Amino acid sequence: HARGGGPDAAAARAFVATGRQGVTYRANTWHHGLTTLDRPGRFAVFMWRAGTRDEEFVPVAPFTIKI
Repeated sequence: HARGGGPDAAAARAFVATGRQGVTYRANTWHHGLTTLDRPGRFAVFMWRAGTRDEEFVPVAPFTIKI
């Protein structure tokens, strides 16, 4: 988390996965939805939403991560 709350873009990390992998985030992990870099892709996203303060959606200014 950033000092003022929300995600810390300066500490952002990225990873590249194959089409045969699943991804699970730890609790309290800020994350962006999955995306493809070089071709169309299909995703299945399973997410539990309780409508509580544990869920937080915030706008993030664009930034670049070099892979």
